[in-house]
Amino acid sequence: MFGLAAIAVPALPAGAASLHCGDTITSDLVLSKNLTCSGTALVVSVAAGSTVSIDLNGHRLKGDGTGTGIETVRPNGNAGTLSVSGGTITGFATALVGAGQGSLATLNVTGMRLVSNGGWLPIDLGPQTNVQDSSFIDSGLGGSSENRQWLIVRNSKFVRSGIHSSYQSFTFVYDSTFVGGGIYAGIESNLVVLRNSFQACDVGVSLNTGFSAGTTTVEDNTFSKCRIGAVLGGLDGPVSVQRNSFVNSTETGMMFTSAPGLNGDIAGNTFLHNGGDGLSGSGLTSSTGPLPIIRITGNQANRNGGYGLDLTGVTDGGGNTARGNANPAQCTGVVCTSH
Repeated sequence: MFGLAAIAVPALPAGAASLHCGDTITSDLVLSKNLTCSGTALVVSVAAGSTVSIDLNGHRLKGDGTGTGIETVRPNGNAGTLSVSGGTITGFATALVGAGQGSLATLNVTGMRLVSNGGWLPIDLGPQTNVQDSSFIDSGLGGSSENRQWLIVRNSKFVRSGIHSSYQSFTFVYDSTFVGGGIYAGIESNLVVLRNSFQACDVGVSLNTGFSAGTTTVEDNTFSKCRIGAVLGGLDGPVSVQRNSFVNSTETGMMFTSAPGLNGDIAGNTFLHNGGDGLSGSGLTSSTGPLPIIRITGNQANRNGGYGLDLTGVTDGGGNTARGNANPAQCTGVVCTSH
């Protein structure tokens, strides 16, 4: 018969009742209770080449308006991968944060609710952040930064919150909803925005690109009741703005300007009931380089408060239609039929 001393007693999982505010975590964690903290709730140390998973397990980290929900530190230089899932972070100055440039190799955020935080993510977190099936409510901004950092967002919701990526960044947003928020990307950025909904926003998608920007793809999105649906500035590189709906903007549905290297298409979009022009933009540039090529094809612009399509320096791809717009000319810069 074995004595009690011989019975193996499993260790409590990380994050059991002994967890306290400000603790440093170095291995996988499953929370077993809510934490209410003044200042930072948890600090995660992720060594280079390793992965640490934080599962909130349906629980909540709650702050007092200061500190960070989950902070990271990098032992001995660059760190590894942090995965955060399954709970709520609320009431912090920043919900999720890195300790500076290159602080994480990858951050994965899955099934999270970030509510009433000052910001949800600093833009200099690390090379890649993946967000999936999460919601951001009154939690400010987050994004990617320079040096080819990536932010990839799928199937998530932003309410009075948004994405703000700095220059030379890669931002990819798929199948997500923005209410009272939007996406901004800085100069020389790469932006892909597919199958999203933007409602009651200031500007749904705002892009400030430079002369060496990469891909700009804005396709199959709906913009409704924003001030301006999209502002795409200084477009350069491959551009595709197709099959989007811009409806009931208080000002222009979409605005764009182009840079010398542009070769792109604005095609198959709908501009309906916007307060100003449906679409306004210019392909002209004062540069001595080659003129940009931007093809305007198969767009529909009805009942807007200015022109349906108000354009200069573009290539008319044909098939554009307009009717019922406040300016009796309906379109300028391209030919529009009334069918």
